[in-house]
Amino acid sequence: MKKLIIIIAMTIFTFVPLFSTFSQTKVKDSETIYILSDPYGNFEEKILVDWIRVKGKGKFEVKDPIKGLRDVRKVYGKGNVEVKDDFVLLKGESKDISDVYYRGNYVGKIPFSINIKYFLNGEETPVEKVKGQSGNLRIDISAKTDLKVNDETVPLLAMVTTSLDTEKVKNVKISGDAKPMIMGRKYQVNLTLILDPEDSGFIEFESESISLPEIIITVIPSYFSVDIPEPEVFDELEGGIDKLLSLVKAQKMIIDETRTNLESGLNKMDFSQFNELIKGIDMIAEGIKSEGDVLLMLSEKIDEQELSKLKNLPEGIDSIILGLKSEKEGIDMIVSLMDAYTNITKNILELNNASQKLAENTQSPTTLSLLESLKKEEALIKILLEGGITPDGVKIPSFEETKENMEKLSKGMDEVIGSLNLIKQGLYGVNALVDGNIEMKKTLITLSEGGEINGVYTPGLKGFSLNLKKMGEGLKKGISSLSTDIKKRFMDLVNVLKVISNSGKIMGKDVPGLSVTISGMDKMKSGVEEGKKEFNKKKEEIERKKELVKKVESFIGKPEDAEGNVEFIIKIRYN
Repeated sequence: MKKLIIIIAMTIFTFVPLFSTFSQTKVKDSETIYILSDPYGNFEEKILVDWIRVKGKGKFEVKDPIKGLRDVRKVYGKGNVEVKDDFVLLKGESKDISDVYYRGNYVGKIPFSINIKYFLNGEETPVEKVKGQSGNLRIDISAKTDLKVNDETVPLLAMVTTSLDTEKVKNVKISGDAKPMIMGRKYQVNLTLILDPEDSGFIEFESESISLPEIIITVIPSYFSVDIPEPEVFDELEGGIDKLLSLVKAQKMIIDETRTNLESGLNKMDFSQFNELIKGIDMIAEGIKSEGDVLLMLSEKIDEQELSKLKNLPEGIDSIILGLKSEKEGIDMIVSLMDAYTNITKNILELNNASQKLAENTQSPTTLSLLESLKKEEALIKILLEGGITPDGVKIPSFEETKENMEKLSKGMDEVIGSLNLIKQGLYGVNALVDGNIEMKKTLITLSEGGEINGVYTPGLKGFSLNLKKMGEGLKKGISSLSTDIKKRFMDLVNVLKVISNSGKIMGKDVPGLSVTISGMDKMKSGVEEGKKEFNKKKEEIERKKELVKKVESFIGKPEDAEGNVEFIIKIRYN
C-alpha cells in the first residue's frame, strides 16, 4: 500500500504543468486508475486519481461525477473539494491555470482482464516456487478488453514494461519482433499488446537464481492513428497489368502465327534458301536473348526484401512505392528496346522481300506456293510494324503504338507513385499482391535464366536462344545432307516455338510458356482485385474503431463540456 501511494505522489508531481495565459475558461479531466494485482493478474486494489485542470481567470465551480468511488479526498492543488452522493464539487479561483487532484478507492469492475502464467524450464509453475530457482523462466501475459461503446467493443493498447539486471540474467527474449534495450546495467523490456479484443505475449530470460522483476502495465484506449488513403491506386495498378497482359498476348499470337506458317510451308521449302533462313533464325535467337535480358532486368528491379515489408503493416507501404519504381524502370527499359525490336522486324521484312524476289524468279508450283506463304508472312510482319487487323479479325497495335502505350503506362505509374506517397499505415489484405510480385520475379528469372518450377528444371529464354542458335548451326552444317534431316531440324524449331507459346517439354523437361505468364498475370490481376476488396473492408473497420476510441474520454464520468482522457496503470505485486 505504501508503495502504491509513493507511485501516485510521484506521478502527480511529475505531471504538474507550467503556467500559461488563456482567454477563456476550459476544463480538462484526466483520470488515472492505479491497480495493484496479484502475480496472476487478479486485481486487488484500485485507486482512481482524478486531475481537474481549469484554464482561464476568475472563480470556478466544477461538478465531476464519482460513480464507483469510495473514500474520496483531495490530494493536491488549490481549491475546495466537496464530496456529494454521486459527484464532487470543486470550487476555487484561477488566475491562469488551476490544478486540483483528488483520489478515491474504486469498487466497480475494470473494463479489461489480465492473465499471467509462469513457465519454469518449459513447465507451468506456481509463482511461489519460481523464486531462487535456476534455469529458463517465461512469463506469459494475456489480456482482453471488455470496454463497450454502443454495444461495440473498444480496442485498448496495453504496454508492459519491466527491467532486468544484465549481470543476473541472459538470453532475454520478447514475443514479436521487439528486442530488449540495454540501459546502463539493466535490460529495458517493453512489450505491446493490442486488445482487439484480446492479445498475448511473453517475456523470457535465463538466470542462475531467478528473481521476479517488477512489472508495470499501462492500458489506454487507442487504435491505429493513420490516414487511410483512397483505393484508386489499385485501379491504376490493375490498368498497368492489363496493358502488359495485352502485350504478352500479342507476342504469343505472333509466335503462334509464325509457327503455323512454318508448319504449313515446311514441305514446300526451297532448300537453297536455307542460308538466308538461318540468318533469320540467328536474328530470332538474338531477339529472344534480348527479351530474356529484359526479363532479367525486370526481375532485378523487383526487390523481394522490400516487397516483403508490405506484410509488416503499417510501415510496409514504402515497399510498394519502391516495387512500382522498379517495375517502371523495367518498363522504361522495354520502351528503350522497342526501337531495336522494330529494326529487327524490319530486317526480317527485308529478308522476306528478298525471298519473294527469289521465288518470283523461279516459276514452279513449289516456289509459287512458297511465294504465297511469304506474302502472308509479309502481311503479318507489316501488321506488327504498322498496326492493323489480322485475317482473324484481331487488332494488333504497331510497335510505335505499343511504345507510346508503354510510355503512357510509365507516366501513369509516376502518378500512382505520387498517390502512394500519401499512404502511411493501416493497409491490410495486400499480401496476395506481394506474393504475386515475388512469384512474378521468380517466374521472370526462370523464363530468362532457367531454374526450377514445381521441382522441374526449366532452361529459360536464354536457353531457348542458345538452342535456336545451335539449331541454326546444325541446319547450316546439314544443308548438304538429306532433306529429311533438315525437316527434322525445322520441326524441332516449330516445337520450340510451340513450347514458348503454350508450354511443353524440351529435352524431356517441362517448360512453362507464354500461356503460363498470361495465366500468372491474370492471377496477379485477380489478387489486386481481392486486395482492393480487403482494403476497403479493413478501411471501414479501422475508421469505425478509431471513432470508438475517440468516444472514450472518461471512465467514471467527466464534467459537462470538459475534455477528458483515461489511463490504467497496473503494478504486479509479488509480496
